[in-house]
Amino acid sequence: MAKTLLELDEAIALGRDKKDLFKRQRPLQFESVFGSVELKRNYYQDRETGQYVYLLDQHLAFDGTKGISPVVQDERLN
Repeated sequence: MAKTLLELDEAIALGRDKKDLFKRQRPLQFESVFGSVELKRNYYQDRETGQYVYLLDQHLAFDGTKGISPVVQDERLN
């Protein structure tokens, strides 16, 4: 799963709006239905707003700060 997410992050990086300035890679660890997933994702700063974003998280509508995938979160609530 980590390999797929890294490939997606790279594809997003290649096609991104260049107003998003690459800053660095930051670690991510979260629990998924496949177990614990660890990877380093790209971190960007929007040149216009100054805000920092993870384009991978935006693309997946995922809040990486929670440390849990939406599917696992839903399972725990049910």
